[in-house]
Amino acid sequence: MKQYTQPFRPFVIHWERLKADLPNRRVPQIRNLGRGARNEYLAPWVAVCHALHTRFAGSPIQFFVVCYSFFVGSPKLRKTEVRVTVCISAVQHLRRLRGGSQSHLLRASEGVSYVTKFQNNPQHIRVLANEMLASRLGLALGLPMPHVEVIEVSDWLIAHTPDLRIQLAGMEMPCQSGKQLASLFIGSESSGLTLDYLPRELLKGVRNLGDFARVLVLDKWTCNADGRQAIFSRKTPRSRRYDATFIDQGYCFNAGEWTFPDSPLRGAYANSCVYESVMGWEAFEPALSRAEEMDAVAIWQCAAGIPEEWYEGDRTGLERLLKTLYDRRGIIRKLISELRESTRNPFPNWRTSPTSVDLSAVTQDEAVEIR
Repeated sequence: MKQYTQPFRPFVIHWERLKADLPNRRVPQIRNLGRGARNEYLAPWVAVCHALHTRFAGSPIQFFVVCYSFFVGSPKLRKTEVRVTVCISAVQHLRRLRGGSQSHLLRASEGVSYVTKFQNNPQHIRVLANEMLASRLGLALGLPMPHVEVIEVSDWLIAHTPDLRIQLAGMEMPCQSGKQLASLFIGSESSGLTLDYLPRELLKGVRNLGDFARVLVLDKWTCNADGRQAIFSRKTPRSRRYDATFIDQGYCFNAGEWTFPDSPLRGAYANSCVYESVMGWEAFEPALSRAEEMDAVAIWQCAAGIPEEWYEGDRTGLERLLKTLYDRRGIIRKLISELRESTRNPFPNWRTSPTSVDLSAVTQDEAVEIR
């Protein structure tokens, strides 16, 4: 029998949603616990465990329930939220992937494929923490991004997989074992259904083209030091139009530096045709309002469960990063305005109102009041 060493991945399950999702579910009998209040108190938690056991039947998972804490020094969860951890393990290497982080496509114990970045990637170990935090923020803003997980890669799998190697300075070294960053693989593994580039003619026909403007909210907020990266997928070979999914958030927060050296062109997509439909601030909604209104608790929840080794145990640095994110909510419009006024002119169809406000001159405290 294979041995699995599982990490714990915290996430939040809304109790009200779970109850609605489990009508008439039979809860197993609680034995040897007495009657009355004790059984009545434990019944909801047993229902959660039973639901998860049914949902992930056959997968080597472990989980536990925590009522009112989810991160050291972070705010408490709401009373209607239950914190559950689910862990996954890598069981098969599929192939190498292109890119500066030298990711690999792995199949997990639950049968799903993940794009996996390793701790000893050539960029920086913190790109794993950046990817998890920025992706969770993006999902909270309603952006199409892959769900991210912590995946355990065993020493045995690395030792028995010659392709699980990192190339650096003309040398090869084994990928590091332990907790790695896993992004859900988007699209099909069939050739031609998932692309990382589209010519202008096909790009303008992408179904969710408006999301390119909305993802600028995240890239400016987090100071993405890289150009915006996206992949394009279609469900079947007969589908003529693609859907865009935004990937590779590792260079948010200026990669391993965790600083915010803002520059007008940073974070923008290379082909400006994706912005031709932008005529005003409404093109960035609802992501813009969600970012400006996100409270400290929601930001902390996005950071919950990031393994300490991914940020080198620097808890003070993580707290400072999250506080800076909270403070930067008020300058997102100013940063987008600087891009709009740059020589690149990414929004050629922007309609300038006679009563429009010069947001580049608005202070940080004033900017959050403008909608």
